[in-house]
Amino acid sequence: MDLQKYITNVKSLEILCYKQEQYINQLVQFIEKVKHPTLFNEHVKEKSNIGILTVDDILVYSFFAFIVGLVFGVVFYIAAHCIDFLYDIYQIYYDICSDLFGKGIEFFLANAFCFGILFAIIWLIILGPKIQKQQTELKAEDQRDLDEECETINADNRRKNKLILDNANKKLTILNQELNRANITYRCTKNILEKYYSKNIIFAKYRSIIPVCMFYEYIISGRCNRLDGHEGAYNLYEQELRMQIITNQLSEIIKRLDVIAENQYTLVTALRESKEEVQVLSNFVQKQTDVLRTCSKSFK
Repeated sequence: MDLQKYITNVKSLEILCYKQEQYINQLVQFIEKVKHPTLFNEHVKEKSNIGILTVDDILVYSFFAFIVGLVFGVVFYIAAHCIDFLYDIYQIYYDICSDLFGKGIEFFLANAFCFGILFAIIWLIILGPKIQKQQTELKAEDQRDLDEECETINADNRRKNKLILDNANKKLTILNQELNRANITYRCTKNILEKYYSKNIIFAKYRSIIPVCMFYEYIISGRCNRLDGHEGAYNLYEQELRMQIITNQLSEIIKRLDVIAENQYTLVTALRESKEEVQVLSNFVQKQTDVLRTCSKSFK
């Protein structure tokens, strides 16, 4: 078999296998991403922030009511001695209560104290419990509203999550079909490549994309016309590896395409073309699967 033609075919098959492997890897990554879509989280029920008066609160406010009543008693006493119509009322009050409270400063202090007690009792018995009941009812109503709002949000989120999962399952069906097709194509290409290698024209050590591309470049450029021997492609390849003119590490080549292109032109060109072609295919599959999402949105 003509060596140049043989190397050209093997090189083409190696590059094709590499492209197909990259495409399969892209599909696998895409499938894994689709398998784990971002879903809406369950909305946590909020607690009403409306406060309720406790027994301690009522007692504290009763004390303040006592102080207010105390002050009111003092103000009433002073005002009654300054305003005529209040004085008449005060005189009646004084006549009734003086026998109990005494007269002079004793009446003044007792009067203020009684108003304080009166205000505290009004708050403690009437106003405090009433306000507490109103706040309890308001808090319960607010909590019901919050619970209803939470349930509405969660119901909507469950509906959205169902659409997302349904859409993901449809995508997965298409992607798995495409992955099966790509795997079949890859196996066919790999089988053809193995048939070429089974002719034992290329030594087993060099049956991979990097050395094959270099052999192709040596022979096509006229630097070699055979594989073995002192002036053969094997020897030249090993020399350039030892002198670090070229590298056989694919990961390093991918990272430094522009730098390595000068000495490994065929391989770098193939890798660049592979990247572009795989990206085109991946974008096509992405667009095809996105059609399902558009259709799903139209039924919302």
